[in-house]
Amino acid sequence: MAEKKEEAASKSQAEAAEGQADAEKAEKEDTRTEDEKKEAEIKFNPDDIKKGVQLIKDQGYVTKKDFKRMKDDYWAAAFYKKVDAAFQDDADDDPYLYVERFDFKGGNIDSIIFDMDKVKTRADALKILADVTKQTVVKPD
Repeated sequence: MAEKKEEAASKSQAEAAEGQADAEKAEKEDTRTEDEKKEAEIKFNPDDIKKGVQLIKDQGYVTKKDFKRMKDDYWAAAFYKKVDAAFQDDADDDPYLYVERFDFKGGNIDSIIFDMDKVKTRADALKILADVTKQTVVKPD
Protein backbone atom coordinates (compact mmCIF):
# COMPACT_ATOMS: atom_id res chain seq x y z
CA MET A 1 0.00 0.00 0.00
CA ALA A 2 2.88 2.33 0.78
CA GLU A 3 4.24 1.62 -2.70
CA LYS A 4 0.94 2.73 -4.25
CA LYS A 5 0.98 5.97 -2.24
CA GLU A 6 4.56 6.64 -3.32
CA GLU A 7 3.66 5.81 -6.91
CA ALA A 8 0.63 8.15 -6.79
CA ALA A 9 2.70 10.93 -5.20
CA SER A 10 5.43 10.47 -7.80
CA LYS A 11 2.85 10.55 -10.59
CA SER A 12 1.28 13.69 -9.12
CA GLN A 13 4.67 15.40 -8.94
CA ALA A 14 5.42 14.41 -12.53
CA GLU A 15 2.07 15.82 -13.68
CA ALA A 16 2.70 19.05 -11.79
CA ALA A 17 6.16 19.39 -13.33
CA GLU A 18 4.70 18.69 -16.78
CA GLY A 19 2.01 21.32 -16.22
CA GLN A 20 4.64 23.84 -15.15
CA ALA A 21 6.74 23.03 -18.21
CA ASP A 22 3.70 23.48 -20.48
CA ALA A 23 2.93 26.84 -18.90
CA GLU A 24 6.53 28.00 -19.29
CA LYS A 25 6.58 26.80 -22.90
CA ALA A 26 3.33 28.63 -23.67
CA GLU A 27 4.72 31.79 -22.08
CA LYS A 28 7.90 31.56 -24.15
CA GLU A 29 5.90 30.95 -27.34
CA ASP A 30 3.59 33.92 -26.75
CA THR A 31 5.00 36.42 -29.23
CA ARG A 32 2.43 39.15 -28.50
CA THR A 33 3.65 42.53 -27.38
CA GLU A 34 2.79 43.73 -23.89
CA ASP A 35 0.24 46.10 -25.47
CA GLU A 36 -1.39 43.20 -27.33
CA LYS A 37 -1.56 41.19 -24.12
CA LYS A 38 -3.27 44.10 -22.31
CA GLU A 39 -5.69 44.57 -25.22
CA ALA A 40 -6.55 40.86 -25.19
CA GLU A 41 -7.62 41.08 -21.53
CA ILE A 42 -10.25 43.76 -22.25
CA LYS A 43 -13.81 42.47 -22.38
CA PHE A 44 -16.45 44.20 -24.50
CA ASN A 45 -20.21 44.30 -24.30
CA PRO A 46 -21.57 42.92 -27.62
CA ASP A 47 -23.99 45.87 -27.71
CA ASP A 48 -21.02 48.26 -27.73
CA ILE A 49 -19.53 46.43 -30.71
CA LYS A 50 -22.88 46.69 -32.54
CA LYS A 51 -23.10 50.39 -31.68
CA GLY A 52 -19.55 50.95 -32.93
CA VAL A 53 -20.33 49.21 -36.21
CA GLN A 54 -23.49 51.27 -36.65
CA LEU A 55 -21.66 54.53 -35.90
CA ILE A 56 -19.01 53.70 -38.50
CA LYS A 57 -21.76 52.95 -41.02
CA ASP A 58 -23.70 56.13 -40.18
CA GLN A 59 -21.06 58.79 -39.54
CA GLY A 60 -17.82 57.11 -40.60
CA TYR A 61 -16.02 57.32 -37.26
CA VAL A 62 -16.06 56.65 -33.50
CA THR A 63 -14.56 58.94 -30.83
CA LYS A 64 -14.57 59.35 -27.06
CA LYS A 65 -17.77 61.35 -27.51
CA ASP A 66 -19.41 58.06 -28.52
CA PHE A 67 -17.53 55.86 -26.03
CA LYS A 68 -15.85 57.52 -23.04
CA ARG A 69 -13.40 54.61 -22.80
CA MET A 70 -11.87 55.68 -26.15
CA LYS A 71 -9.61 57.98 -24.12
CA ASP A 72 -7.82 54.81 -22.96
CA ASP A 73 -5.35 53.90 -25.71
CA TYR A 74 -5.46 50.17 -24.99
CA TRP A 75 -9.24 50.16 -24.98
CA ALA A 76 -9.41 52.14 -28.25
CA ALA A 77 -6.97 49.80 -30.01
CA ALA A 78 -8.78 46.69 -28.78
CA PHE A 79 -12.18 48.17 -29.66
CA TYR A 80 -10.94 48.95 -33.18
CA LYS A 81 -9.96 45.31 -33.61
CA LYS A 82 -13.35 44.09 -32.38
CA VAL A 83 -15.29 46.47 -34.62
CA ASP A 84 -13.10 45.57 -37.59
CA ALA A 85 -13.66 41.87 -36.91
CA ALA A 86 -17.42 42.46 -36.81
CA PHE A 87 -17.22 44.07 -40.25
CA GLN A 88 -15.13 41.17 -41.53
CA ASP A 89 -17.94 38.83 -40.48
CA ASP A 90 -20.43 40.91 -42.53
CA ALA A 91 -20.13 39.98 -46.21
CA ASP A 92 -22.17 43.05 -47.26
CA ASP A 93 -19.91 45.71 -45.80
CA ASP A 94 -16.11 45.79 -45.73
CA PRO A 95 -14.84 49.27 -44.83
CA TYR A 96 -11.17 50.11 -44.52
CA LEU A 97 -10.98 50.97 -40.82
CA TYR A 98 -8.10 52.78 -39.22
CA VAL A 99 -7.40 53.85 -35.64
CA GLU A 100 -5.29 56.92 -35.06
CA ARG A 101 -4.11 58.88 -32.03
CA PHE A 102 -3.73 62.63 -32.30
CA ASP A 103 -2.05 65.17 -30.05
CA PHE A 104 -3.91 68.37 -29.17
CA LYS A 105 -2.97 71.66 -27.56
CA GLY A 106 -2.47 71.21 -23.84
CA GLY A 107 -1.01 67.73 -24.26
CA ASN A 108 -4.28 65.84 -24.69
CA ILE A 109 -4.02 62.74 -26.84
CA ASP A 110 -7.21 61.20 -28.20
CA SER A 111 -8.10 58.40 -30.58
CA ILE A 112 -10.47 58.09 -33.50
CA ILE A 113 -11.53 54.96 -35.35
CA PHE A 114 -12.57 55.85 -38.87
CA ASP A 115 -13.61 54.40 -42.22
CA MET A 116 -11.13 55.60 -44.83
CA ASP A 117 -13.82 55.33 -47.51
CA LYS A 118 -15.79 58.06 -45.68
CA VAL A 119 -13.03 60.01 -43.93
CA LYS A 120 -10.52 60.23 -46.75
CA THR A 121 -7.34 61.39 -45.01
CA ARG A 122 -5.64 61.49 -41.62
CA ALA A 123 -5.96 65.28 -41.78
CA ASP A 124 -9.72 64.92 -42.17
CA ALA A 125 -9.81 62.52 -39.21
CA LEU A 126 -7.81 65.00 -37.12
CA LYS A 127 -10.22 67.83 -38.00
CA ILE A 128 -13.26 65.69 -37.15
CA LEU A 129 -11.75 64.60 -33.84
CA ALA A 130 -10.82 68.19 -32.96
CA ASP A 131 -14.32 69.42 -33.82
CA VAL A 132 -16.14 66.63 -32.00
CA THR A 133 -14.02 66.91 -28.85
CA LYS A 134 -13.75 70.72 -29.05
CA GLN A 135 -9.96 70.70 -28.93
CA THR A 136 -7.31 72.76 -30.68
CA VAL A 137 -4.98 71.10 -33.15
CA VAL A 138 -1.26 71.56 -32.49
CA LYS A 139 0.20 73.37 -35.48
CA PRO A 140 3.82 72.64 -36.39
CA ASP A 141 6.19 75.62 -36.05
